[in-house]
Amino acid sequence: LVDALRRDRGAEWQPAPAYLSTAAVLAGDAALVAPPEPRDWKAWLLWGVLLLGAGLVAAFAFSLLRGRPSA
Repeated sequence: LVDALRRDRGAEWQPAPAYLSTAAVLAGDAALVAPPEPRDWKAWLLWGVLLLGAGLVAAFAFSLLRGRPSA
């Protein structure tokens, strides 16, 4: 990659120098604390829809059994 850049920009081209600076504490102990688990709202929504559907099927079954004439 450096050779390709030197061909494009001339043989004297050099990448920018990198320097070390003094050490600094950025996040400290807060970086070691795990973030809270996100709520899985899609799973709750799926279970809600499934339970609502099962309730509707049960309601239809009970209405059909109630409406059946006695033999």
